[in-house]
Amino acid sequence: MAAPATRIANPFPDPYPDAMPATRFLALALSALLAAPATASTFDAANIVGTWEPVGGTCESDNVVIYKRDGDFDTFDTAGRWKLRGNKLETTTTEAGEPPQRVKPPERHTSTIVALSREQLTEVWQDGSLHQLRRCR
Repeated sequence: MAAPATRIANPFPDPYPDAMPATRFLALALSALLAAPATASTFDAANIVGTWEPVGGTCESDNVVIYKRDGDFDTFDTAGRWKLRGNKLETTTTEAGEPPQRVKPPERHTSTIVALSREQLTEVWQDGSLHQLRRCR
């Protein structure tokens, strides 16, 4: 009689055992995108220039961000500079509030872009939250 087959423990357990297969696939795909090294040519800064609003919002609201060609950005109550380095979007807030007041020292924020097209921008902020924006017409 043949010896019973031994079961080898999976060295890579499923990190999302209770998730639906599609959710599990999306979570793993996003993890892979975030872990993949990006080169300076990954995203084109020209695609960021313009007015963006959160998906589900409206471009007529105060909740838009405007990235200008000269490297400035504006929102309803903040302003500053932006720069794209590979897949990292770096912003420095230099003014905030209504009326605008100088921010001292300037606040720096870096997000990781995971998708960028002429119509949509998807980024992960430093706190791990995912933000999807769509271009306003």
